[in-house]
Amino acid sequence: MFTYDDGILSKKLIFAHQAGPGPLDASELDLLRSMFDHEEYERGNLEGDFTSKGGTNHRVRRSSIFWLNSQTVEKYKCEELLLKLASAIDVENQRAFGFDLMVFEPPQMTRYESSELGHYDWHADCPALVEKMTRKLSWIIQLSDPSEYEGGDIGFLDGTGKKLYASDIDIRHRDKGTLITFPSFLPHTVTPVTKGVRYSMVGWCQGPRFK
Repeated sequence: MFTYDDGILSKKLIFAHQAGPGPLDASELDLLRSMFDHEEYERGNLEGDFTSKGGTNHRVRRSSIFWLNSQTVEKYKCEELLLKLASAIDVENQRAFGFDLMVFEPPQMTRYESSELGHYDWHADCPALVEKMTRKLSWIIQLSDPSEYEGGDIGFLDGTGKKLYASDIDIRHRDKGTLITFPSFLPHTVTPVTKGVRYSMVGWCQGPRFK
């Protein structure tokens, strides 16, 4: 996997997020971006976060989504793309986190629009355990060029509760194609998009419960 410098933009953070150039080339990123022009959206809900028991709450989350499930993968013939992405995420996990992972969940395609101040308030990605499995690793691929939108910054809470925003750490977090990985229990947010539209692909990897 190609990297910036030594491959860690967040090297001053301990057990937090990691970021660098993702494994997908320009044509693969453009293919993913083009899906947003053809698929039907649903409203993003709040299952599994700290702020709700599920459902839709626009004060907490305002975005449109669709899923890169088996039907969508077949429609766009992008199975190899997902295998390439899963392989890179596995390498990043082994390098930075060392989690025991078993399941690569279908990715979620997400659109945040400035017309509705699209955002996602502070939350974590760990839902209830299902048969002794839980989400352990979350990931984000940036699908928009940073010139296409304003706001929409990704933020994390460090171990002391301090809020850290990705673009303050390194503006290259906003580059199209950047892969960001982090523990699913790490609280994070997407600030309101104030101009344009931000597109991303997000996903999660599951494994046995932590011991």
